[in-house]
Amino acid sequence: MDINNKTGIYIHVPFCLTKCPYCDFYSLPGRSVDVKEAYISALLREIDAMPECTADTVYFGGGTPSQLSAAQIDAVIGRLGAKGYLGSGCEITMEANPADCSAELLTDLRRIGINRLSLGIQSTDDNVLRRLGRRHSAEKALSALSEAAGIIGNVSADIMLAVPEQDIASALRTCDDFASHGASHISAYLLKCVPGTPFGDDPPPDIPDDDGAADIYEAVNSHLCSLGYEHYEISNYALPGKESRHNLKYWDCDDYIGLGPAAHSCYGGKRYSCRPDLESFILCDWSEGDLFSHLSEEGTLDAEDYIMLQLRLARGLDLRRLNERFGADHAFPEEFINECIKKGLVERSEENIRLTERGFLVSNSIISELI
Repeated sequence: MDINNKTGIYIHVPFCLTKCPYCDFYSLPGRSVDVKEAYISALLREIDAMPECTADTVYFGGGTPSQLSAAQIDAVIGRLGAKGYLGSGCEITMEANPADCSAELLTDLRRIGINRLSLGIQSTDDNVLRRLGRRHSAEKALSALSEAAGIIGNVSADIMLAVPEQDIASALRTCDDFASHGASHISAYLLKCVPGTPFGDDPPPDIPDDDGAADIYEAVNSHLCSLGYEHYEISNYALPGKESRHNLKYWDCDDYIGLGPAAHSCYGGKRYSCRPDLESFILCDWSEGDLFSHLSEEGTLDAEDYIMLQLRLARGLDLRRLNERFGADHAFPEEFINECIKKGLVERSEENIRLTERGFLVSNSIISELI
């Protein structure tokens, strides 16, 4: 078998201390030490079932991976290394809640191989944090960010936009706080009130409307760029050279393998998912057959996937690469594109289609027309 040297590995950690009212990810609050140990044991068995590959990125997401101990994270990284899955210079990212981050934990994480940390801060306004159900204060968040920047080195911070009690000034203060405390990467997400979550079933009355949300997004975008961050993807900003190598795999449709309950994979041109069910994940006999025989096949990677994901990037869609990967010219609605160009939403050359900053604000409607 040919070894794929561009594979990413995503590891879903489905544990949280408490569940935030806006969160629709698969996560389970308040699970015992024994349950977490059973999860780690199953995860190690799942790693043993992986296809032969060499990963250049690993990403621990969640949930809240910092609810695991450093020893448990070390066991996972150790198994990946022992099985020959980790390539030289591998980017290993872990998401963390600032409330979990002590200097001791950060030092342990660095020692075991974590070289990029993603902190779910969301705001440095205590009123906003309270409304979002976060369990850290602004002071704790910025202390964790500073310590992580000094110990881990490469640290991303999340800010959530258009949330209760937030105005433009509050959002810009958070951006300034992130920049001054060492964030090399910032992810800026608009709040989504998803049905089935507390916010989705009973939305807070003071959430900004669409125009208000757009105003906050545009102000944050302009401010982050003025601070030296490059807007390389709709929701992501990085200092030069600090883009998330792992997340770029999703947008570039490179191969990645998802481990853990609810994780998704895209490998060899096919998409797979693991059931969002911790109990069945723990009980699965991963030694029977290969990894993908235990996952649900979700279809194939196609040109529409590629177009949709590439248009999230500031560099846009390379038309030659599209044709090389999928073997046929894609027919785009030229009249619609020309209208978008006139409105300043899209730029087009012979080899490329890209959304402008204004186009990013209405990206879903533009992309749906183009695919």
